Amino acid sequence: MSVRQLLFFIFLFFSVTFTDRTAAEEKEYKVIKVAGDNNFPPFEYLSSTGVYTGFNVDVIQAVSLETGLNIEYYPMPWSDALQALREGRVDMVQGMKYSLARSEVYAFTEPYFTSSQGIFVLKDNVSIHTISDLEQRSLVVQKGDIAYDVVGYLNRAKIIQAENQEQAMQLLLDGTVDAFLGNRMTGQYILQKMNRYDEVKIVGTPIEPTDYAMVVMPHHQI
Repeated sequence: MSVRQLLFFIFLFFSVTFTDRTAAEEKEYKVIKVAGDNNFPPFEYLSSTGVYTGFNVDVIQAVSLETGLNIEYYPMPWSDALQALREGRVDMVQGMKYSLARSEVYAFTEPYFTSSQGIFVLKDNVSIHTISDLEQRSLVVQKGDIAYDVVGYLNRAKIIQAENQEQAMQLLLDGTVDAFLGNRMTGQYILQKMNRYDEVKIVGTPIEPTDYAMVVMPHHQI
């Protein structure tokens, strides 16, 4: 799908979701409140100067230009962003990996990326290769991340939940856990940023590569 086609589909989504209102309601309308993870590079994160940036932010900005809608960003820890959306304190989350369970809670736009998880371990680890190898191991996932759905059935695994994926990676580097299950691209980005890429490896194949899109609550009206 081309960028133009993607923006067209997202434009329709925004139009149906946010512009079906009376003239009186339109006068009261000001901005669309968009939540996102405050530390999920390269998709969305606060830069060293405090500017909210990343691929997801660029996509939303493109939608704003195409639709004329005003956007207000609310970067926060991922689990807080999901809670804010469910409670109606924001109108949408700008990027979420699709799953059947999530589709029963949230309404997704057309996807604009394919997202997958990966198992990160220290370079000298030779015993972990797949999800099943995490039995009786300690591992870390980001709080609210879909990675927890992947390993939640591992009854004999010790699962720690970190606020963000950078904190999760640090727990792995410190030797606090045996593995970190998180977004493959984000994990690699974090390691490069830390200049510790040579200390960690990704084992196994990409886990559950699926669509990645924007979401709102079904039937949400501003």
